[in-house]
Amino acid sequence: MLGFDTVSAAQSAPVSGVIRFNGRIVEASCTASGASHASVELLDCPQASTGQIFSVTNVSAAGRGEPRQQVFVKMIADSHEQEKYYDQRLLLTDNKGHQITTGNYVVTLTLP
Repeated sequence: MLGFDTVSAAQSAPVSGVIRFNGRIVEASCTASGASHASVELLDCPQASTGQIFSVTNVSAAGRGEPRQQVFVKMIADSHEQEKYYDQRLLLTDNKGHQITTGNYVVTLTLP
């Protein structure tokens, strides 16, 4: 004997609850390249990373009692004309805008 039992959705009791989605859509970030000892290139940056924030830490002066020089990141080339990705070339400068060519620095790039 073979039997079938069918239940329609209309006969089912309604289920209540909350569904939450957490996370981020992540796109590959820029590739950093030391174009020379005095500049850094950021290559193949996604357009979504426009508006990045740079911070610089001088690690040469750490622990030696040397005064910490304020360091800035200056953009000297930018190829935002491309459709999906862009490149940038950056220099480290002092508070007078002069290029810094010696020392050890950690440059942190924060993307939006």
